[in-house]
Amino acid sequence: MINDIRGQCDALRVDLNESVRKLRYLRSFIDDGRYFDAYPGQMDEVLSQTMLALRHCEDARMRVGKVLQYADNGTSIYDR
Repeated sequence: MINDIRGQCDALRVDLNESVRKLRYLRSFIDDGRYFDAYPGQMDEVLSQTMLALRHCEDARMRVGKVLQYADNGTSIYDR
């Protein structure tokens, strides 16, 4: 049973890592000045929402790791 959960979680974490990579690229695209405000004064909101999405993806990846941890034996790999 754990192998099924592990495979699903590992696949999800790969997908989330890809989303994080894309969001970091989007952030660099904005930071490098390749994005211009369609509406004046919106740049701060664009940056804020990008960072919020990035943090949510990173948090989701960590939470999927917790699923693995508790599905296994409940011990963190850092506690071993």
